[in-house]
Amino acid sequence: MILAGDLGGTKTLLAIAENTGTAPSIIFEKRYASREYGDFSSLLRPFLEEAGATGKIDRSCLAVAGPVENNRSKVTYLPWLIDGNALAREFGIDCVMLTNDFAAAARGVEALTPADLVTVQAGSPIEQGIRVVVGAGTGLGVAALVRRNGGWDVIAGEGGHVGFAPADEEQVE
Repeated sequence: MILAGDLGGTKTLLAIAENTGTAPSIIFEKRYASREYGDFSSLLRPFLEEAGATGKIDRSCLAVAGPVENNRSKVTYLPWLIDGNALAREFGIDCVMLTNDFAAAARGVEALTPADLVTVQAGSPIEQGIRVVVGAGTGLGVAALVRRNGGWDVIAGEGGHVGFAPADEEQVE
């Protein structure tokens, strides 16, 4: 079984899926108010129990609202410090990988079809051009997709955490 999650400052979405053939199928999912839990483990434990999945998860990917470094993250606007390797040991999961939430969204861009898109302003896209995913969530999430070696590299960012840096008097005003 696979555990997937979107961990944000306001809400946490968790899902359990079975890997049955070409695409995993979701068998249990639930939404939680993140602030009601002092840490992620105290939220995950009852979720796994309710799903009947305790001790049955093979791997996990958790998208976190905040920067991820060395499979660790501090969730923006929460006291949660999440360590994927520690979670794997605590819950008996072979592999727990953390990723930035907008990096996860950016990785899904290539799976979109024309029917999934809404044109805001018509134009001529540059086939090999840089793509950007921007959205409001816990903060202002940003991720870029850059073409490299025949594939796409994802560069995560935290657009809502940039400094105010006017370069001249007009920008100050």
